[in-house]
Amino acid sequence: PSAGFDIISYRLNSKNEIQKIYIESKLNSQSKRCFYLSRNEYNKCIDLSEFYFVYLWLVDEKSAKKIISGDEDLILDLIDKGPEVLGHKKIEENTPKDRGGSEWKEAFISLN
Repeated sequence: PSAGFDIISYRLNSKNEIQKIYIESKLNSQSKRCFYLSRNEYNKCIDLSEFYFVYLWLVDEKSAKKIISGDEDLILDLIDKGPEVLGHKKIEENTPKDRGGSEWKEAFISLN
């Protein structure tokens, strides 16, 4: 399986110490607060708990096509707005639970 995250980054914690964090980046091109989460991404979220984040970028379809084509102004605008950052608790509370001996492989997470 894949790593379960896209980016390793660093931040300062409350004690001003450098802390490694793991980021899974999601983009929704319909400006909706929803995305797909793989079982592997979820498992990594559970394993890394407070060090794991989903960055959810919301754009419209037209903007998404421009971003893919490398429109620098739009990319910089998106960076300025920033993503919605979801911590492990928000991810866990919006993820389905395994039931009856079955295990989900991919979940649609809707925050709306």
